[in-house]
Amino acid sequence: MGGAEHLSLIISDYLARNTSIEPIVCALESCGPLREKLVAAKIRTFDVGKRAGIDIGASLRLRSFLKKENISIMHVHNLGPLLYGFLATRFMAKRPRFLYTEHVRLEQEVFRPSLLFVHRLIAQQVDLFVSIAQHISEYASERMGLPEKKIVTIPNGIDIEKYSTHEVAADLLALKASGKVLIGCIAALRPQKNHETLIRSMSIVSGSIPDAVLVLVGDGPCRKQLEALVEDRGLARNVIFAGYRPNIPAMLKAFDVVALSSLYEGLSLSALEAMAAGKSVVLSDVYGNSELIQDETVGLLVAPQSPEEMAKALMVLLQNEPLRKRMGAAARQLVAERYDVRTMLKSYADLYESLSEQGE
Repeated sequence: MGGAEHLSLIISDYLARNTSIEPIVCALESCGPLREKLVAAKIRTFDVGKRAGIDIGASLRLRSFLKKENISIMHVHNLGPLLYGFLATRFMAKRPRFLYTEHVRLEQEVFRPSLLFVHRLIAQQVDLFVSIAQHISEYASERMGLPEKKIVTIPNGIDIEKYSTHEVAADLLALKASGKVLIGCIAALRPQKNHETLIRSMSIVSGSIPDAVLVLVGDGPCRKQLEALVEDRGLARNVIFAGYRPNIPAMLKAFDVVALSSLYEGLSLSALEAMAAGKSVVLSDVYGNSELIQDETVGLLVAPQSPEEMAKALMVLLQNEPLRKRMGAAARQLVAERYDVRTMLKSYADLYESLSEQGE
């Protein structure tokens, strides 16, 4: 489940429990695995049923749904929903308030100038751009040309108490008992997350710390090529593909260090989770990560796509347990002060309620 899906779930659940607003989660294609969690939380869902390619019918189906349900606020996440949301509401007599969130700087994922141009034009039509990080707010102002009065920043938040667990994943506990030191990476196996750099860094780390093991939590389209890289590097004893795991706090509890070598980020939920769990982190020095780690008391930043720098930082932490503990405690405190999920959820609720009152 990606960042947008996670955000939709926890915001909807909070609204349903704590406000008079009735949330409905719409998916362009299908809610997929998210539906089960939404149903359990008694949140209504609607699948637009978008077909492959450009599907004008999808915008018509969305428009019909918005009219039928008398929707007063439509909050879309990412480019596809923005485009179809714009088409659906373009000629509506009673148009819902139109909010838009992009979870990364779009130019890092979209390379067609024509599409970026269309994106900027449509983004001008939204009522509010809701950003998950300060650097994305700056991008919206400087690159998308949105006026500052249209930009609201609500940073991603984490339930810090959820990561205070004493439970440890059984398979990792066994590894620890055998004397292994564990480097954790919790991220979907897709190009953005750049697991190649982490794997290549293990060729260096394992030379100095033979008992170091990199545990890759998550699955995705790059798994086969990453497994081939591990085989090619002779790292089968030092890299484990753990696959999808639902109990992330129990995984984090076992890790000595957490590392993420992403090519780009918005505001990494994986990094926030690790920090909330009191773990020292090594992150690639990209937008979002550098917003989280502003000094070396809470984590280390390394050049993206540099196995050498990643390995050096990992070895510094793996060989210095007191430093790991100090850094992890400072990271947890930072999350508690700046990225508390309760603050985030109340900010969204206050925003929606304010817009609802304006529409009455």
